[in-house]
Amino acid sequence: MSNIIAALLAIAATALLAVLILFSYRAIPPNNREGVSTQTPSFIVSEGKMTPKVINVSSQEMAEIIIINEGKHAHEIVLERVDANGKKIEELRRTPIEPGLSQNWTLRLVPGEYAIYCSLREGVHVHRKMGEEAKIIVK
Repeated sequence: MSNIIAALLAIAATALLAVLILFSYRAIPPNNREGVSTQTPSFIVSEGKMTPKVINVSSQEMAEIIIINEGKHAHEIVLERVDANGKKIEELRRTPIEPGLSQNWTLRLVPGEYAIYCSLREGVHVHRKMGEEAKIIVK
């Protein structure tokens, strides 16, 4: 009897956790930022691709980057500042996004290049190498 109760509690806890994760990653509308100009570039990710491949933004304004998962699988999106050769300088954001949901990142980026990509691996399939990456150029 105690095994059945423990199993039911484990199932309930897992279901609750899944619901909390699902609703915590819904796109959140931007805060009211009176007097602050905002750029809103969007990236769409799905199996094997991310579009557009390059977005240019200004360092003079806040950027509200929107990532939309139009795929059938979850993705974990990473934003990194990179040097001229594409080598990582620092990781700025990392967010899992469930299918059909989106995520907003509001930040001020300094001039330079940034890589945005999916960091997931499924066996020998590396999402980034399959085409789930793009670049942000900030001037």
